[in-house]
Amino acid sequence: MNNLFERITDLIDNIESGNNIEAEAIFNDLLQDRIDTLLNNKKVEVSQNMFNTENCEDCNEELSAGQKELDVNKNNKIDAQDFKMLRKKKGKKKEEMED
Repeated sequence: MNNLFERITDLIDNIESGNNIEAEAIFNDLLQDRIDTLLNNKKVEVSQNMFNTENCEDCNEELSAGQKELDVNKNNKIDAQDFKMLRKKKGKKKEEMED
C-alpha cells in the first residue's frame, strides 16, 4: 500500500510540475495494476463458482434412462466411483465369457 501511496504522490507531483508525459505513464501503470487486480479477483471468483453445483437450477434434474444405467451406485450422480464399478463389472463379464 505504501508503494501505491508513493506512486500516487509521484503522479500528483508530475502533474503539478507540468511533466504530463511522466504523469501519464504513472497513471497508466496505476490503472493497469488496478485492472490486473480486478481481473485476477474475477478469475478466482469464476473458478470457485465454475463447479459449484449447490445453487445450480439445472443440476437438480433427474438422470435420463441411459444415465441411470451408468449410475451403478445409485446415488443419482455419474461419478468416478460409477466408472470404477463399471470397469470392474466389465472385467468380470470378460472372465465369464472366456471360461
